[in-house]
Amino acid sequence: MDEVMGTGNDVKQEKGREAPSGGRVTIRELAEAAGVSTATVSNVIHGKTKRVSPETIRRVQELIQTMGYVRGGSGEEKRPGGSGLVALLANPHKTYEEAIGADPFYGKIIGMTEQYLREKGYCMIFYASSDMDDIFRMVTEREVEGVITLSFHKNDCDKIAGLLKRPVVSIDASGYQGKVPNIGLDDWQGGRLMTDYLLECGYGPVYVCAGRDHGVDHIRYLGCQDAQRERAKTGERVRGNAGENARGNARVQFIPLGMNREKRRDTFESLVRRVKNNIREGFRPALFCLSDLYALEAMNHFRDQGIKIPQDLGIAGFDDILYASLSSPGLTTVRQDMKRKAALAVDTLADMVESREPMEWGREILLPVKLVVRGSTAEG
Repeated sequence: MDEVMGTGNDVKQEKGREAPSGGRVTIRELAEAAGVSTATVSNVIHGKTKRVSPETIRRVQELIQTMGYVRGGSGEEKRPGGSGLVALLANPHKTYEEAIGADPFYGKIIGMTEQYLREKGYCMIFYASSDMDDIFRMVTEREVEGVITLSFHKNDCDKIAGLLKRPVVSIDASGYQGKVPNIGLDDWQGGRLMTDYLLECGYGPVYVCAGRDHGVDHIRYLGCQDAQRERAKTGERVRGNAGENARGNARVQFIPLGMNREKRRDTFESLVRRVKNNIREGFRPALFCLSDLYALEAMNHFRDQGIKIPQDLGIAGFDDILYASLSSPGLTTVRQDMKRKAALAVDTLADMVESREPMEWGREILLPVKLVVRGSTAEG
C-alpha cells in the first residue's frame, strides 16, 4: 500500500484586481457577489455541480438572473464570432510522438485538458513542435479563442500572447518572471521533501537525475540542495546501519541525463560504476529522478546490473504516473495532482475568454505536492 508522507504548501493564488463595473456582467463579478471562486461560478454555469453545495448553486443561479449575466463562449452559446477553438501547445523540446506516446505524464495532462475543454464546449487542437518559429506561425494562422501552453518558458508564453492578442494560460512554465497566468507546482517543496526523506532513511550520496539543468528541474534541485543544507546546519543524524558513513556522505549531486533515451542509457551506465564504488565503500546511494519515466528506466537498468533495490540502491521519481504504482518494486515518488492542474488551467482560460477581461499579468497558482513511499526505497 502507498504511504503518503507529507504535503507541500496549500495553493498560492494572488488576488486579482477588481472587475470593472458597468457593461457586461463578468464571471468574476458573479463570484465576488456570491462569495465563491470564479471556478465555482463557471462550474455552476456549465452544469458541473457534483461538488458544489445546493445552497451555493441556488445563490449563484439567483445572481445570474438578478445581475443579468449572459453566457458566451461554450457549446451552442458561443460568443458572436467565436470559433470555440482552443490550442494546446506542448513542450517545445518534445516532438509530437514524444509528447503523446513516450511520456505518460504529458499524455495524461493533454487528455485531461481536452476533457475539461470539451465539458465547457470548446474544441481543442493540439500542436507539438521543437521549432519555436513553427509554433508562433501556427498560433497566428489559426482562429483560436485562447491558448494553453505546456512546459514553455515564460518569455515564449508572453511572446505568444503578444502575437495572438488572445487569452493565454500556461501550465508548468519555467522562468522567474512572466506576464501570462501560470498553473504550476511547488517544485521546490517536492525536491526538498524527497531529499529529506532519502537522507532520513540513511541513503547517501543522493544523485538527482534530470533531463535538463534548467526550468522546473532546476527549481526542484534547489529544493534538494536546501534539504541537504538544512541537515548540515542542524547536524541532524540519519537513521540506518550506515550510521556515520551515511551522515558524512549525505551529499546531493546533480546528474544531467539528456532528453533522449540513448543519452540516458549512457549516463546510467556510467552511474552504475559510481554506485558500485559507493556500495563497496559502505554507503547506500540513492537516485532521485525528477521524472517517474526516468526513474523506471533507471530501475530496470540497475537491476539488470545485479544491484538490489532498495537494499543497495534507493530509487525515487517525480509525478506519480500510473506505472509508478504498477512497477516491481513500486516506485517511491512525489505526487502531483495532474487533474487539478488541467482543470485550473481550463477554468482560468475560460474565465478570461468568456468575461473578456484583461489578463491578470503575472498571476500564478502553485499546487501542493505529496511524498508517496513505495518499495523502491527503505530505511537502512
